[in-house]
Amino acid sequence: MVETDIYILTAIFVIMIHLLIGALTYVDDEEHHKYHDFGGVQGVILMILRLIIFGVFVYGIKDTSNSADRKQKSFLWSLTITATTYILSFPTLWIISMFMDRYVINRFITFGTYSAQAFAAYYILHQLTKKGSSYYKASHKSKTLLPGAKFD
Repeated sequence: MVETDIYILTAIFVIMIHLLIGALTYVDDEEHHKYHDFGGVQGVILMILRLIIFGVFVYGIKDTSNSADRKQKSFLWSLTITATTYILSFPTLWIISMFMDRYVINRFITFGTYSAQAFAAYYILHQLTKKGSSYYKASHKSKTLLPGAKFD
């Protein structure tokens, strides 16, 4: 029962942060200095949250890799690269956009974020579905005792 309480509190916290960022988007919606949805305080908050998430992710990966074998470390390395691309795409694009022409900032951030998400989704799907992937080698799927699995 204690575990469900932490999940409920975490969900409420995430919803509150989401509503806060969503509300801040409309506070300065038509301002002259805003060239994309995350051009003001919202972008700073989102960037800080992404950096916090990345820090927690790196801590978790380091902690997990301490008890992993060689095959699992190979998968963790590829997962780290993919997740780093996904998590840090917005902060990187947001900082780069400060040095760009104002009329292309919205397209640059939008398409750049979509591209990073597509790359991460493709790579994770590749890892989960291909037999030669580092995930397959590290998981128990490759070590099955069932005779039918040997003929795949």
